[in-house]
Amino acid sequence: MVRDLVVIRPGGLGDTLLLAPGLVSLKNQHHIRLHLVGYSNRIEPLRQVGLTEGVADFDAWLSGENQSIPPPSKAEFISFIPLPHDRAKSHRIKTFPPFPQDGSNEHVAHYLAGCLGAQPPLEKSSPLECLIAAPDRGSGSTLWVHPGAGGADKRWGIDSFLRLAEEMRQTPELKVRFLLGEADLDLEDPIRSEGYAVTIREKVIELSHGWKRGDLYVGNDSGVTHFAGLCGLDTVALFGPTDPRLWRPYGAHVLVIRGRSKGAMPVYQDVSKPILHLIDQRGKLTKQ
Repeated sequence: MVRDLVVIRPGGLGDTLLLAPGLVSLKNQHHIRLHLVGYSNRIEPLRQVGLTEGVADFDAWLSGENQSIPPPSKAEFISFIPLPHDRAKSHRIKTFPPFPQDGSNEHVAHYLAGCLGAQPPLEKSSPLECLIAAPDRGSGSTLWVHPGAGGADKRWGIDSFLRLAEEMRQTPELKVRFLLGEADLDLEDPIRSEGYAVTIREKVIELSHGWKRGDLYVGNDSGVTHFAGLCGLDTVALFGPTDPRLWRPYGAHVLVIRGRSKGAMPVYQDVSKPILHLIDQRGKLTKQ
C-alpha cells in the first residue's frame, strides 16, 4: 500500500538539500509518495530529480493558499519547525527540532533521515548527479570557485580565492570560473577588478547549469557547496567556525579542509596543495 508523507522543512539551502540522502533512503525502503513543503526555490532540485511528487511554498501552504498538499486526514506529516496550533493539532503531525541536539556530533543528514524513519544514508553518494551534464570529450575540466557563505566568519578571504584562481589557471586544460549566488554579490567587484569573469545565478537550480561530471569545485561551508557535493563534483569544502562532523557536504567526491586552530579558516597552502594533488592524480588517471 502506498502512503503519503508530507515533510515540512523551511530553511537555508544547505538545510534543505541535506534532506536528499534521507529521502533517497526512505524511497528505497518504502512504498511512499513524498511531498515537500519549504522555500520553493530551494526544494526545486529535489523535485527535479524525482525525490518528491509534490512541492509547496511554505508561506503559501501555511496561509492555506496552496491546496496541492494532502491534508493531515489523508497523509502523515513530519515537520522540522513548530507549527501554529490550528496546523499542529492533528495527531498525524510529528514535530522534530530542525537540527540535532547540541553536543550530539550527529551529522545533520543522518539526523534528518532518522526523523523520517529512514536507514542512515550513504555519505559517499551523489543523489543529484543527474542534474549535471556528461563531460564533453576533449574539452578539459572547469574549477568552479564559489567564495560566498551565509556568514562572514565562514568565508575564506577573497584575496586567498583570487590567489588560488591565479595558481590553478596555470594548469593546462583547466578553466577557472567564479560562481556567485544572489547572496554573494558584494564579492563581484573585487573579482572582476582582477580580470575574472563572474557567473551569477539567481535560482538554485541554475547553479548547476554549466557543471559537468569531472569538474572541480572549491568553496566555503555554504548551501552551494552542499549542492556541488550532492551533484557529484570533486568538491573541496573549507571549514572554519562550523563543525564538519555535523555539516560536511554529502557526495561521492568530497574533501574537507579545516583550519589549523579551532574556529579558524585554513591557511593558503593547506588548500592549494590538496587541490594541485587532486588535479595531478586526475591527470595520471586520464593518461592510463
